[in-house]
Amino acid sequence: MQNLLNILSFAKIKPVINEVEFNPYLYQKNLKEFCDKEDIKIFAYNPLVKGFYCKNRHEKIMNEKGLDLLNEKKVKNLAEKYGKTPGQIILNWHIQIGTIPIPGTSNPQRMKENLGALDLKLDENEIKSISEFNGKQFRFCDSYRLYGIDIFS
Repeated sequence: MQNLLNILSFAKIKPVINEVEFNPYLYQKNLKEFCDKEDIKIFAYNPLVKGFYCKNRHEKIMNEKGLDLLNEKKVKNLAEKYGKTPGQIILNWHIQIGTIPIPGTSNPQRMKENLGALDLKLDENEIKSISEFNGKQFRFCDSYRLYGIDIFS
């Protein structure tokens, strides 16, 4: 958030998007509230806690800490209730809380499947239930990993 404050202090054109890792395990509430107040949209990368760019770290964390968003019981139960995939449930959660999820895939079928997140509406309690995963506050992708420096092995 400090970077945004710095930019806003001198920028002639205010940013409209802030691209950050954002998902139910890393719900950056203060940042989201600040961005909402400043009319800056959050562009959520790694919205499903998957991805090639952090694959090795993700697999290690899944094994060591048991964090696997798409296999969380609450998510799977909602997927079953709505006849959707766990990924569609999480993408819908992002949309409903006002972030812009950018799931990465090169699979055309998965791209089409992701669009199924648009035709459902989770209720307030379901949104809150998914948001409660935030207690994990775990960052799966980081600058060290993105730039090829492995401090986690």
